Amino acid sequence: MPVDMNDSPFSSFWMAGYECSDQLNHYGDRVDLLKLTGHIEKVEQDYQLLAPLGIATVREGIQWSKVERQPYHYDFSTVELMVKAGKAQGIQQIWDICHFGYPEDLSPLHPHFARRFVGVCEAFIRCYRNLSPDGLLIVTPINEVGFISWLGGDHASTTPYCRGWDGMLNMN
Repeated sequence: MPVDMNDSPFSSFWMAGYECSDQLNHYGDRVDLLKLTGHIEKVEQDYQLLAPLGIATVREGIQWSKVERQPYHYDFSTVELMVKAGKAQGIQQIWDICHFGYPEDLSPLHPHFARRFVGVCEAFIRCYRNLSPDGLLIVTPINEVGFISWLGGDHASTTPYCRGWDGMLNMN
């Protein structure tokens, strides 16, 4: 049975996604896939390429490690650039708050993790609502909880670099 897009919160059936992870890899080096893919420099052109394909919905991420370089101090300038590009091109964005990356001083095992995560979520919503007060906001708070739990909690390939903890970190 065909999907009635009138019942869907999404602007298009097909969606694009831009890799935005910013995790520390198993060498302790920060990976910045928005920069490596060139998407952040070419966001408007990337969005323009979607129109002929009928794609009007994309997944983006805020890159928490870049947004919060000091606890509770936020710089959403890159996010603002992406929101404005989306509005200009008629693209609906679904936002990841945490996509495999945390600020330098934080990990899921840190005692302030939950408080800091709530803080960045609230700050993002305020930022987004200043730019788009009436639009539908769809957020994925933490992308792929099971995978990041395995990667950092069992495979020791990202923060918190543990082995045998994936069941304790995976709360879904």
